[in-house]
Amino acid sequence: MKLSNHLDAAAAQQVHKITMFRTVIVDAQDEGESQNALYSNQLKLNKGDSQAILNFFSHQQLADPHFFYVVDVNERGCLRNLFWADAKSRVAYTYFGDVVAIETACLTAEYQVPLVLFLGINHHKQSILFGCGLLAGDTIESYTWLFRAWLTCILGRPPQVIITNQCGILQTVVADVFPRSTHCLCLFNIMQKIPEKLGVCIDYEATNAALSRAVYSSLMAEEFEATWEDMMKSNETRDNKWLQSLYEDRKRWAPVYLKEIFLAGMFPIQPSDVASFFFDGYLKNKLL
Repeated sequence: MKLSNHLDAAAAQQVHKITMFRTVIVDAQDEGESQNALYSNQLKLNKGDSQAILNFFSHQQLADPHFFYVVDVNERGCLRNLFWADAKSRVAYTYFGDVVAIETACLTAEYQVPLVLFLGINHHKQSILFGCGLLAGDTIESYTWLFRAWLTCILGRPPQVIITNQCGILQTVVADVFPRSTHCLCLFNIMQKIPEKLGVCIDYEATNAALSRAVYSSLMAEEFEATWEDMMKSNETRDNKWLQSLYEDRKRWAPVYLKEIFLAGMFPIQPSDVASFFFDGYLKNKLL
């Protein structure tokens, strides 16, 4: 069966689901309530942005029936969460969707945009986009909604491997929504956190060197375990909660434990650079 036929078969159901959300959307308001409390339950948008987003999505779907989008509104009718993917992204997933990296922090610092990307790698080792989402907050409910929206978009066919940053919320939601997928943690993100998490240690240089040696020089799991055990002999490292959590999750991120898992060359990954590749030139500071 041709891919276009698969998409056509689901198009009617998708359009039916989407039309349920075509109601009056209310712009963000902060009257009588704290801004932080409101923003935890709605997207941080300027006046008129909500309707502009829906108008754009509607136009895209009229031009291309395979364009997929879903919106989530709160009890006041304000936009809370969004997901969208164009036909190119949906077709790309059918070919290159074995391994997917979910980036949850892109553009937030530079553009103040809480953007979530579903990323992959094609046969030329080029980054490709499988879908995008905007979330009101980093909550289990928001990520569950987003991941289920994406699962609907990809016709209920989850990837074999999912790569995310180390985050308790993401680990909970991935296990719930994608129970058959192997969940790996982004090595680049973990190593990038070392100065922040271990910088206060008296023996920082030695600890950093030992951790790098365990990660990059271990050829066997026994070598990793032995190096890690030596590193944890001091009181500072033994009581460090972050190192404890890393060890508990070691089979999700340490290369020596991932030899048998197909990662499509996406490990380690630097998704923030990928985000800039897709969106620089389209967004301006304080756009949202």
